[in-house]
Amino acid sequence: MPDNDSIYIICVSSMPDSLDFKGYREFIETMMSLFGYKPIRYGASFLKKQSFGDSKIRMYRKSENTYFDNIPMNEFSSFYFAGTNEKKSRIANFYIKLSYHSEINKFYTAVVFEKNNCDMETLVEQVDIFKRMMQKISTIKILAADRMDSDKDVYSFALGIGHEKRNEYANEIAYSISRCITTHRKLPYLFVYGYYEKEIFDINNIPEHVDIEEQDGYVALTLPRCFGKELNRYPTFPEWKYFYDVLKASGELIVTDKLETMIERIVSTGGWSA
Repeated sequence: MPDNDSIYIICVSSMPDSLDFKGYREFIETMMSLFGYKPIRYGASFLKKQSFGDSKIRMYRKSENTYFDNIPMNEFSSFYFAGTNEKKSRIANFYIKLSYHSEINKFYTAVVFEKNNCDMETLVEQVDIFKRMMQKISTIKILAADRMDSDKDVYSFALGIGHEKRNEYANEIAYSISRCITTHRKLPYLFVYGYYEKEIFDINNIPEHVDIEEQDGYVALTLPRCFGKELNRYPTFPEWKYFYDVLKASGELIVTDKLETMIERIVSTGGWSA
């Protein structure tokens, strides 16, 4: 496994109408602190043009951290915060972006941060921090998490953007993520960690090599044998394919036709090549 790993978390949730930008800003400040990071800059894009234009980036200083506080939430399309855990560094290694869909009152949240030599236990611990925080201000619809080599531009991947450092399979997952953000708000792929509504699963019929825990009407699902493998290796594991089929049949997982063809080829041949 590479030494330079990034954890990524994607989440679709409903937010209360009463929460304003200041509330989100303070929530994100607290979340970053719990992860051991501090904000160094932030920015936002807007549905309605502001005096400064359609978007704005600010350095995160005491004199500037309230810059967006008085803008109504229905004028934002997205906002992000970048942070660091290195003293005096201006290079970000933590990102959180929230994309708002006002017509259905849903947020797509993507979190990416570096965590070197990350193992499965560490991943789950970090996701639990994020999950507990999100549950304080939102109702989670879906949550998924995994890890990837930091050199593969993980932040862009979690936002659904392809990149030349990733293979075709991973970029097709990125495209499926972009559809999750903009179109259907469904799970774009089966990652090594998932948090889903309990009614989707028959938790009495679980394959081997799977960890599953019931939590307040949800199930937390982890697939340990997939951890540390390339994304295109996941379909070679029977337990991954089992839950892939269950989630797809329930309508909670929606993949592109091209990605579906790739998955079918992996399952039939036991491998994948570019």
